[in-house]
Amino acid sequence: MNVNIIENPYAQILITDVRDNETTSELLRKRLFDLGRITSETIVGEGLMSPKKVITPMGQSFQGYSVPKTTTVIISTRDDYEFFAEGIRYALPSTYKGYMDFGGDRGLEALRSKRRAIEFPTITAGERVDTVIIAKSVLATGCTAVSLTQSAIAKYHPKTVFVAAVFYTQKGIDELLHDIPNIDKIYVHGEPDLLNDDGMLIPGLGNLDARMAD
Repeated sequence: MNVNIIENPYAQILITDVRDNETTSELLRKRLFDLGRITSETIVGEGLMSPKKVITPMGQSFQGYSVPKTTTVIISTRDDYEFFAEGIRYALPSTYKGYMDFGGDRGLEALRSKRRAIEFPTITAGERVDTVIIAKSVLATGCTAVSLTQSAIAKYHPKTVFVAAVFYTQKGIDELLHDIPNIDKIYVHGEPDLLNDDGMLIPGLGNLDARMAD
């Protein structure tokens, strides 16, 4: 199955704060960073860790785990860049981070957008990108995530592609997998939201970008 619904009790507390209309912009930003961190820990635990043998200070051999020194690129929207995407980078060494700015366009408009800025990191010559993670805290429809993912794949040709989100709809999941069926895994939290006629999530979280900027 391409979709992993993360079941983390503490994440549900953070999600409740993000949905709460009374939550301040400062707390919203912190909660999104923490949700990114939890998501990253799940991604690492499922597929980006390998056995490692070390010697303890007591001179004993111990078989544990580590994150291999592979190259990972995290691509997000501009709004997710400093918080959700930064939280995802928390558990991943040797990580580059970039974004695409759609100028506020959403849905189909995002696919046609004359993007105001594209800030993709430059990889050292000869360095191979092993993993691309698309970090988008809200996956209402698949359009923006499709554009992010297709652009990142075209630039880096990674071996593995993950998409990480918190709030999502089944429509967003279906559209993403329809357009890019070779995504290795999509990570989301909890149950999907519904989508109203205006393209807003229900029960939703309002205009998250505007709430974070207050």
